Amino acid sequence: MPKITRTSRESIANYLGFTTNDLLDAYGSGDHIPGSGSAAALSALLAFELLRTVCILSLRKKTYEAVHKELREILRNIEEVYRPRMRRLFDEDIRVFRLVSANRILRDAAVTPTERDRYNRVALRHQRTATTVPIQICETAFEALELAIRVYDIGFKSARGDSGVAISNLLSSVSGSLFI
Repeated sequence: MPKITRTSRESIANYLGFTTNDLLDAYGSGDHIPGSGSAAALSALLAFELLRTVCILSLRKKTYEAVHKELREILRNIEEVYRPRMRRLFDEDIRVFRLVSANRILRDAAVTPTERDRYNRVALRHQRTATTVPIQICETAFEALELAIRVYDIGFKSARGDSGVAISNLLSSVSGSLFI
């Protein structure tokens, strides 16, 4: 894969398709995008993958048969509700904040006060929308915490590190979103 530059990143909509190293480089590039909102969503997405692992491992064990039905339901919720919603929010945070950032750049480069005001108004309008996305990330991660704690309690005991890290990541997603 070719090295991702700022210019090429601006035209790429699928950050989740990046290699891990390229995604980490994008977060550490000094640009505003990707930023803290998508990082909070990414933390929750990692939590969902860890929870999926614990559910799958538990479903393979006969000793957990008494909770298989509940774990299948949790797994279904993660795969059909939480993961798709958080992926959408990850992408939405980047899309909306790109509009805020672009209008701020235009505002700062504007020659006349009228232009500056116009770009500032547009940036503020998009920023209002952009602040709703981290709130949705927070709500989704907080809602999923209950499932994560339940997986920790009833899931494969030898994978408690995975479910524990998932809980920590969801808490990080919640608190990070609140900071935004």
